[in-house]
Order: sequence, then structure tokens, then C-alpha cells
Amino acid sequence: MSLAEFDITGQKVLVVGAGRGIGKGIALAFAEAGADVAIASLTEATVGKVAEEIRAMGRTALPVTGDATKTADMDRIASQVLSEFGHIDTLVTCVGDSIRKPVVKLPGTPDEGMTEDDWNHVVNINLTEAFQGCRAIGPHLLERGQGSVINISGWASFRGRPGYSAYDAAKAGVMR
Repeated sequence: MSLAEFDITGQKVLVVGAGRGIGKGIALAFAEAGADVAIASLTEATVGKVAEEIRAMGRTALPVTGDATKTADMDRIASQVLSEFGHIDTLVTCVGDSIRKPVVKLPGTPDEGMTEDDWNHVVNINLTEAFQGCRAIGPHLLERGQGSVINISGWASFRGRPGYSAYDAAKAGVMR
């Protein structure tokens, strides 16, 4: 990335959900633009690989693990990153998953309806993780009087689809 307007050398970024997919791509893009990046995901294996890629770019990478839907885990992640980096300039929340099921069993179809556990799982992963990230990092950003929060959502937040009620509602919640 050679454009000067994308140079954020020295900024400190936490990307939650950076172990794979869109979150990994975002973490790598921030590193390419010059940021030091904390990579948070559920497993050490995924954050370790992304950290290696970031270090290969000559940037600092801090791999941290935890469940972004849990208060204790997000508090620990925030504490680790702030202890290592001193501050955070940008928080990106980018965790997502879906279960394709109708809310109720539809007549004439083999699909069972969504259970309460299914619903809670999808809403927690797609909406609660954004809340937890903002709750854990927000006070730090407010105290510094600067910083950015980027909560990744998607086109599903604008248009519901059959079988994706929980996912679409959660992504809409992130946007609102």
C-alpha cells in the first residue's frame, strides 16, 4: 500500500475476529498500512498464523485469544492489548456466523425450526460481540478523547432472507 493517505504507521489496532476471513483481511490491511495489530480470535492456531503474516510485513503483532461474546474474555483481551500497546487507536469487531433454519418448522419441509439455543448462538456471535468490544474498549477511547470503532456488519442488515432471521436481525442490530 503506497498511497500516503493510507499511511497509519504507529497506530495501534485491535481486530476481534481476525483469525480468518474478513477479519483476517482487515488485520493484514491495517498492518500493510503501517499499524501494529492485536489479533483476537477463539484459537491460538488461527491468531498465531495471522500474527506471523503481520510480523513478516515488519509490523508488531499481538495474538490474543478469547470468546468475544463473553464479558470476562473481552475484558482480558482489552487488558492484554492495552498493557502491551499502551493504547488503542482503532477497534474493529468482525466476528460472524450463521445457522440457516426457519424460525418455525415449515409445513412440507424437512427443516426443523430454530431452537432458542440456535437463536442465542447466532445473535451472540453477530451482535453481542460488537457490544462486548465497545463496552471493553470504549472507556479507553473516551478517556483518550480519540479513536475509532468499526463494527463490521453486511448487506444482510438491510434485507432479510428466508432461513436467516437471527443472522439478519443481529447484523441489522450492529448497523443501528
